[in-house]
Amino acid sequence: MPQLSLTSGARGVDIRLRRQYGDTLWLLMSGVALLLLLACLNVAALLLARASARRREIGVRLALGARRSRLVAQLLVESVLLALLGGIAAAALAAPATHALLNLLVQQSAWPIEARLDWRVLGFTALIALSAGVLFGLAPALRSTRVDLMAVMKRGVLPGERARLGGDKTLAVAQTALSLLLLIAAGLMGRTLVNFSRQPLGFNPEHVLTFQVNGRDSGYRGAALVSLYARVRERLGALPGVSAVATSQHTLLGGDSGSEDIRAVGGDAAWHGSARNGISPNFFATMQIPLTAGRDINDTDMNSTHRVAIVNQVLASKLFGAANPIGHSLVIETEQQLPSPPYEIIGVAANARYDDLGVSLPPTFSSPYTPLLNPVIDVVYELRTAGPPLSAAPMVRDAVRGIDPNLVITRLQPQTKLDGATLGQQRLLARLGGAFALLGLLLAAIGLEGTMAYAVNQRTREIGIRMALGSSRSHVLAATIGETVLLAGMGMVLGLALTLASGRVMASQLFGIRPQDPLTIAGAIVAVLLVSAAAAWLPARRAANVDPILALRAE
Repeated sequence: MPQLSLTSGARGVDIRLRRQYGDTLWLLMSGVALLLLLACLNVAALLLARASARRREIGVRLALGARRSRLVAQLLVESVLLALLGGIAAAALAAPATHALLNLLVQQSAWPIEARLDWRVLGFTALIALSAGVLFGLAPALRSTRVDLMAVMKRGVLPGERARLGGDKTLAVAQTALSLLLLIAAGLMGRTLVNFSRQPLGFNPEHVLTFQVNGRDSGYRGAALVSLYARVRERLGALPGVSAVATSQHTLLGGDSGSEDIRAVGGDAAWHGSARNGISPNFFATMQIPLTAGRDINDTDMNSTHRVAIVNQVLASKLFGAANPIGHSLVIETEQQLPSPPYEIIGVAANARYDDLGVSLPPTFSSPYTPLLNPVIDVVYELRTAGPPLSAAPMVRDAVRGIDPNLVITRLQPQTKLDGATLGQQRLLARLGGAFALLGLLLAAIGLEGTMAYAVNQRTREIGIRMALGSSRSHVLAATIGETVLLAGMGMVLGLALTLASGRVMASQLFGIRPQDPLTIAGAIVAVLLVSAAAAWLPARRAANVDPILALRAE
């Protein structure tokens, strides 16, 4: 027996959108988390550099009797305040950013979605900001208060100061790894979108206008409903510039397909989950789907009690192999395991995309559709026009209103828009993934540049000594850039390991490409290397321009 379950409406409608976009949103949230981690690593590197610059101040405070726990608490308050200010700025930008994201996410959907800031969102933002401030401010605070009081009061570089640069370089390596992961993911999503867009549809969506009408909402029932739809189709076919008109139960690539379990009569061959569409005469000609065998549905089939069907090549092969299916029959298996009246196969149509571009061509069969079979469903009209489809929209509205002013036209749009809507999820991933990757690469470049600039500043005396002993400026320049590229290389090794580890998660969103695609990985590696070399240029020039005499005289 059918079961009815009740759930809280506060959780939203747990149907089409949640199923369609759930995995995508989790993947995007993972990208956001990586970006947050990149930003926090950058701030942690800056705090480490700042702590090193304040080593003399901290040492003096400790020498005067300040407790280490008080100093750690003060530094933590500074980092938490910095994080909370960032959280406030994020909350201010959240409303317009959410609006833009929803426009990308559900612009093709009929389901309304409202997202607003409430105490839960603001509380979550505050918690994330507070946690980031504590977690990424704790290490710099602890390190800055762990000083040698005797050495800190002396002039020059502290003992082991160069060893302390290792923490900054570790953060730079981690940033490079995460940016490479984001860049590879964005490249895979972009190539997935290209693979989707190159999928052959099997029909011609150009110059086709689609819309829906439900005469039942205007009071039509029974034979009057059938006559109404026939009159609308006849009136539309007489419009200037309209070369073909047809009706169907479902729109191609409209996301509302039907599915049936099919079995061949007189045999054991069956197929579960075959796509089914109810159509009118001239449907295949209107959508320009060729018939490879047999004939099309005609007006006699629409009014006959003898049921007929047209199968596509995939279903014909599944049920009958290489044999000619014309003249054979099929039945639909119901939930009660009772077969329907047989459908005689009168034609075979070429394979065409029915719903999802991300799956293989589905077995499909089409049969005559009249509103008496399901009067609640809107009837879809397809018109092939000589010019742009939307240019015929005013004539279509006038023609329908001329039959009955109470008839309402819904979802009036070109077929090409429906084709593009099926790629909406992939476009969302490709666009946001690309934006995340570019932002992550920028953050990694800033981190590398800051790390190397700090390293050059700490090693100014050493660089001056080397140049005084005969090292050339070009050698210093190349050594600094080489050290940055080496850090980037270490980060890329870690990033490749992360890519391999997350391959199973990304694979669910890919089409026609593997997570370990060598071309995408190679492109991401080249991009990271170029950005790393560019980020090292300013610190390298600064190192090459060190004056040996001034460096030796400096403290």
